[in-house]
Amino acid sequence: MKGLLNIYNENYPRDISNKVKTALITKKINGEFITSYAPYGHVKSRYEKNKIIIDIEAAKNIKMIFDDIEKGLSKREIVDVLNNKKIRTPMEHIKNANEGKKWNISMITGILNNKVYTGDLIQQKRKRISFKNHKFIKTKDDELIITKNNHKEIISKEQFERVQYILRHSVKVNSNNEYDIFSGYLKYAECNGNLTIRKSKEYIYYACASHVRKRGCDNKHTIRKDILEEKVITEINNRQAKKIDKLNRKYIYDLINMISLNKDGSIKIEYKN
Repeated sequence: MKGLLNIYNENYPRDISNKVKTALITKKINGEFITSYAPYGHVKSRYEKNKIIIDIEAAKNIKMIFDDIEKGLSKREIVDVLNNKKIRTPMEHIKNANEGKKWNISMITGILNNKVYTGDLIQQKRKRISFKNHKFIKTKDDELIITKNNHKEIISKEQFERVQYILRHSVKVNSNNEYDIFSGYLKYAECNGNLTIRKSKEYIYYACASHVRKRGCDNKHTIRKDILEEKVITEINNRQAKKIDKLNRKYIYDLINMISLNKDGSIKIEYKN
């Protein structure tokens, strides 16, 4: 009898836990947002249960963050802009508080990586280990519950993908999280390796990363950043009617796939379409 009671005591809470879990999953599959707080940029609707709508004030900040990345600003520069404007942090805004908290790079990264701003709802990013162990673990990609076009977008899917591309090609070059204008876009034609940024007392220049790291390239060829910028501007101006006199990160993203540096110091630009 005692053994049967132990089995009952073990199975009953497991059964209740499974039923609750199933009910919550069903709601998530149906596109219901069941978390207490809506993600920054949204509020929970007063008229539709478990639905989120755009928070106009916060949405302006999110749009600015995405736009600034496309303009070539680094995450650190965006943090400084937000803090200088005394814009409340996401949690302060959600709680309607003004505690003087500061924006940081982690907050910007979280916003830039969140597909909720494209109108897609992604839920069950974490799950409990078991009904006994309430610790949470990260959910595998194939276990995520994704509801496409669930709510009105703040950022178009096209802009979101453009920004992801920029972030993937942006390499941090100093402790302030600043990005070099060419990072992710330079190859050395001789070995097809990446060019890495270097600094001397007088100049910023690029060198073959394979040679610098002793990974097989014997050529020490380098090029100064200011000279490379002049070459790229000249090449672009020779190709199109609209002339430019200065490069920025967004312009490179819109126009260029890759810039190859040849052994003789000339360059070859692979343009988009």
